[in-house]
Amino acid sequence: MEQLTPLVTVATQLVSSETQLGERMSTLAEAKERARAAHAAFAHVKEQRTERFMTAFEKIQSRVNAVYQELTLGPQINAVHGVCYLTLEDREEPYLGGTNYHATPPLKRFMPMESLSGGEKTMAALALLFAIHTVSSTPFIILDEVDAALDAVNVEKLARYLRTNCVHGQYIVISLKDALYHLSDVLVGVVKDKDQQSSRVLMMDLCDYTH
Repeated sequence: MEQLTPLVTVATQLVSSETQLGERMSTLAEAKERARAAHAAFAHVKEQRTERFMTAFEKIQSRVNAVYQELTLGPQINAVHGVCYLTLEDREEPYLGGTNYHATPPLKRFMPMESLSGGEKTMAALALLFAIHTVSSTPFIILDEVDAALDAVNVEKLARYLRTNCVHGQYIVISLKDALYHLSDVLVGVVKDKDQQSSRVLMMDLCDYTH
């Protein structure tokens, strides 16, 4: 019997080890299943995220050049317009990379955006803003002295664009340049009232006047 005792001990340990191995194999199988499910869920989210990003990007991409052309077109019969386009740094996962915006003003050669003048950058930025607005519209857009860096020619172009496209949305424009606000529907002015030690709001409806 004493000779059988070690064998019994080994057999018991073997059974215990097999039980532990079975439990760990079961745990491993469960972990693999959770990993597979997590990977599938991640792939689904990635696919949806890419699809939604590309849907919005392609809509904006298809509109931004048309908006920029309209915004930069002069009033002359033979006037030329600028061109612009968007590119992605990462087509595989576009939401992780950057989006490049290139704009070439009328009668200018291509150059990096950082090389454009302040007014040219403003016109390009406005075109992108308006393009996004046509894709995902809002009740109104507030433009706070966006004409500060614009020369008289570009102020006139912006005023014409806003006048033409105001049927698609409301623009609330803060400006000190009459070349921009003379085409508006309503003028709102804020002045100091020295007697009341406060501000007064004055309004003038321009709808009765010919634009």
